[in-house]
Amino acid sequence: MKNVNEAKAVPTRFTPEVEKAITGLTKGAEALGLKTVTAIDTLRAAGIKSTDFISPKTEGSTATPELNDAFKAAIVKGFSAAKRKLLAAPAKSLSDSDKADRKKAQQSIGAYMAAFKRDLLAREPEGIAKAKAKKEAGRAAKQPSPAQQPSPLTIKRAGNGVKVLESLQQAAKRAQAIEEPEFDVVELINLLAKAQQIITKQ
Repeated sequence: MKNVNEAKAVPTRFTPEVEKAITGLTKGAEALGLKTVTAIDTLRAAGIKSTDFISPKTEGSTATPELNDAFKAAIVKGFSAAKRKLLAAPAKSLSDSDKADRKKAQQSIGAYMAAFKRDLLAREPEGIAKAKAKKEAGRAAKQPSPAQQPSPLTIKRAGNGVKVLESLQQAAKRAQAIEEPEFDVVELINLLAKAQQIITKQ
């Protein structure tokens, strides 16, 4: 009888079906990424701009009503037959459940329009400049001033608050390491510094 180390063996719940599902999803995601790049390249080559995906009724749009409708129709063509049928059916003929599904399908059209706009903008000079500025702003976020940093003696006096202080300082470092933060890093650093002062206050 073999002596199998159960701690190192792959659990039996990792079945061939589980492996196949994980591999299949990964392949799909990788293929989608390549298709997205190819699609955006095609749009750019044709002269399509990110602002073409903004509603003609909104300021800053470069789309005509006809172009906007054409984009949406092209998106709908990629939907399943069931979704297309829901979108084409008169609203009054649908059940409450179908109406809810129809609304989701309509919302997904908007989501795709927004995704095309985002991906195109990321390749345009304005979008590249914005991303660069945001990245530099994150790197420029400064550490709390020495006056805000508690001294080793103060930390020692904090007793049980030492671990909390370490967590706050670690949070500050992690925030500063983010290349493209989606929040105000400087403001967060200042708030974390104030939190440290609360803990170390005698």
